[in-house]
Amino acid sequence: MFSPSIRYSQAPGLRLRPVRELGVCVVFAAEEARLYRLNAQAWLVLALCREGLSGPALQAAWREAVAPEDAALEGRPAECLQQAVELLLARRLLRQDGVASQEALAEAGGGDG
Repeated sequence: MFSPSIRYSQAPGLRLRPVRELGVCVVFAAEEARLYRLNAQAWLVLALCREGLSGPALQAAWREAVAPEDAALEGRPAECLQQAVELLLARRLLRQDGVASQEALAEAGGGDG
């Protein structure tokens, strides 16, 4: 899923407001005039992608930021990263640019990967 040819970046016009007491981040998506509440993992991914990162760079930054024994990740840090990225992409809070975008793979009959 994390190809070097794919770059992840925050969607334009997002406003993030951390609510540290609750361990969440509230995001206002201006294009949709909609609020989202993100858990800590999705919040971290969005923060890491502020300036844009390639897939491998995102994985490396995630590994550096998350302790392997983090209880919230239930021992599955790579799976939690993938789930957070998929959630953010589905909500259009994260952009995926590059040759191997999920739509291009689906149109080509691939992407089951």
